Amino acid sequence: MELLRQITEVVPKADYRLLVTFDTGERGVFDMTPYLQYPCYRRLRDTGYFSLAKSERGTVVWPNDEDVAPEALWEQSQKVKISI
Repeated sequence: MELLRQITEVVPKADYRLLVTFDTGERGVFDMTPYLQYPCYRRLRDTGYFSLAKSERGTVVWPNDEDVAPEALWEQSQKVKISI
């Protein structure tokens, strides 16, 4: 059984994408576009509101308690290597 990964940092990007950093140090790009069709995520269609995403409680959250399960972020993100 794999351990549940936690989100330590998130950077909202254009086109409803999130650059997330996991507690392993790995990074991934998560596309929120498919989720925007659901009523619970309708506020996120506003790009200004979408940009308010932050890392809290080990996942990505927005001001009105919208969040994304950390396991979805881990499983569905495209892992990337970023040079510093």
